Amino acid sequence: MKINEVIVKEASLGQLGAGIKGLGQGIAGAFRSGEKFAPFQGFKAGWQAKGAAQSQNKQIKDITTQVLQKWAAYNQNIKTSTGADAKPEQAVAWLTQFFGGQKPASQPTGSNPVQIQQWLQKEVAGYMANQETPAEPAAPVEPAVELPDISNLNREELLQLRQQLQVA
Repeated sequence: MKINEVIVKEASLGQLGAGIKGLGQGIAGAFRSGEKFAPFQGFKAGWQAKGAAQSQNKQIKDITTQVLQKWAAYNQNIKTSTGADAKPEQAVAWLTQFFGGQKPASQPTGSNPVQIQQWLQKEVAGYMANQETPAEPAAPVEPAVELPDISNLNREELLQLRQQLQVA
């Protein structure tokens, strides 16, 4: 078996399609820019990007399944105590607590399991994106103050400077 056969057999159709699209984009980009011809870099980039997207989607779905199971247990407690499913507002409050205080970006359209699952999938993806976004610095960093050159001070002057710094 050749390496090309292994790659094609292990690849999903989506990844292969993205690679072919990247190949076309690499060719078109080379013609537009006049730069060196690198269509296979486009293929590789498309292939890798689609593979990463598929992997991330699987992770989102797996986490959503786990969160949905925890929601179902909470909802069953509500249903047992009140006789009705939890309301969308209760789902938002529950998910806010589950996310450690981060409020969801939206509210479920209803309380049936399909509506909750669709809502949770969007919210889990949003939560994951927020966790991966680099934090902005709280305040701009001020440039360091230039210190005077003390290399020419004698011992007595250095001792006086030290005493002044200790007082301050």
